[in-house]
Amino acid sequence: MSTQYHAHGKLLISGEYLVLRGARALAVPLKVGQWMEIEELPVQTNPVLDWRAVENDRDWFSAVISIPGLAISQTSDPVISGRLIRVIRILQELNAGFLKDHTGYRVTTRTSFAHTWGLGSSSALIVNLARWAKIDPFELNSYVSSGSGYDVAAAISHGPILYAKTKFGAKISQVRFSPSFRDRICFAYLGNKQDSGESLDLFNRQVITSERDVGTMGAMTLRLLHATTLGDFLKVMAAHELFLSRLLRRKRIKEEFFPDFEGEVKSLGAWGGDFFMTASPNPAEYIKSYLADKGIHVVFGFDDLILS
Repeated sequence: MSTQYHAHGKLLISGEYLVLRGARALAVPLKVGQWMEIEELPVQTNPVLDWRAVENDRDWFSAVISIPGLAISQTSDPVISGRLIRVIRILQELNAGFLKDHTGYRVTTRTSFAHTWGLGSSSALIVNLARWAKIDPFELNSYVSSGSGYDVAAAISHGPILYAKTKFGAKISQVRFSPSFRDRICFAYLGNKQDSGESLDLFNRQVITSERDVGTMGAMTLRLLHATTLGDFLKVMAAHELFLSRLLRRKRIKEEFFPDFEGEVKSLGAWGGDFFMTASPNPAEYIKSYLADKGIHVVFGFDDLILS
């Protein structure tokens, strides 16, 4: 007998970093995602988790973990195995019966994008594991991540959302984000995977923000969401980048890498190397050609990637 679960990839279009302080953010689920298949193994004296992770039809991680004691008997990456075991232990604390029925399992995750891209392979895994263990994915995420939880919300959503972290919990609302000029918007991978946990910890330690900053970011999120013309959208992209550049004391991605780009370029998520968004008065062919000349070939059009 086997069971399958699915979660979407994600992108944070507006609100990065400040979403941690309560700013309203715009997040989108993606057409790419992660599937998890759990197959029960024949009864064994010493049941195991036989784990296999596949991305784009290629194996990238495997492990055999004995269920009693959660000891690693075989693995392709001890660090990743250790992280996986930590999450499973938390699941067992939240659900005392999880993996306690003396049954072994073959678990296969299939992700339709590279885990290095920062599109939410970790949050998708959290959602799928929580569903398997019959745990609230937001509760599990609060134990394993210092993030806001927007990525979990996007992973289980069927369309774009406005997300805000409040003292009473997450405030989530479904929205429409499908600009009429979306054929002039592309998303691309800069090529240097950022550690989201490290980036968020650094932000929390070093960056001081005010209530006014949080409000400013939330207002820009709404302006970006409701922009009716490409010109307005470009203005908000530029303002968003300049605002965060001042807070983070870092150069904007356009200033650093794409100063001659005809349009605007906006970082998405942790600044420095994950996906970014471009918008230009020129057609998508111009964007893709420009980025190819810069050595960037992982590029998606809006409708190719965003689940809207």
